[in-house]
Amino acid sequence: MANPLPYFKFYTRDWLSDPKVRALSYEQRGVYHELLALMWEYSKDICHLPDDDAKLSNMLGLTVKKWQSIRKYLIGKDGVLTAHDGMITNNRLTAEHAEAKQTSSERSRAGKAGAKKSGAKPAAVGKRTGGRRSEGEGRP
Repeated sequence: MANPLPYFKFYTRDWLSDPKVRALSYEQRGVYHELLALMWEYSKDICHLPDDDAKLSNMLGLTVKKWQSIRKYLIGKDGVLTAHDGMITNNRLTAEHAEAKQTSSERSRAGKAGAKKSGAKPAAVGKRTGGRRSEGEGRP
């Protein structure tokens, strides 16, 4: 199931100044960022992915050999990701996810309370349009 939180905060200063990230090659940073996005998108509570080379290489569109050559720089004691209990994760991403879920829940409760107070009917839940305008909707 896809994550109901459609985006995560990206702190450019932290990304550009983190010595562990700076030590990675351009290719390794790209794979790291892709893994963060995959963890966010496919996780409910803890942002993680299975620690399975075949699955991860497939998700990343890499050969297993290529993934394994990059993996050693990303996961481990000096890496930007941790592996335990058959999963890889990033502690900061998990914390950001928990904070985003909390904020989303608080805003949802506040919106429902405001609607109830004003007597408004709850809006019907529909599919997201992905930012596209519906047919007939003009530009501002």
